[in-house]
Amino acid sequence: MKLQEIKSLETPYVGVTDQEYQLEKHRLQVELLKIQQRIIKDQQRLIIVF
Repeated sequence: MKLQEIKSLETPYVGVTDQEYQLEKHRLQVELLKIQQRIIKDQQRLIIVF
C-alpha cells in the first residue's frame, strides 16, 4: 500500500489562535470531568455510540 502525501488539511479551527484553542479545550475538559464525577457519585452508567 502506497502512502499518499497530505497536501492540505481542512480544520474548523481556521482563524482561532492557539491561546483561544487551549482555553476552549481546557473549558471542555473541565466539563467532561464534572460529568464523570457526577456519574461516579450517582453510580450511573454512560454509553457513548459513535
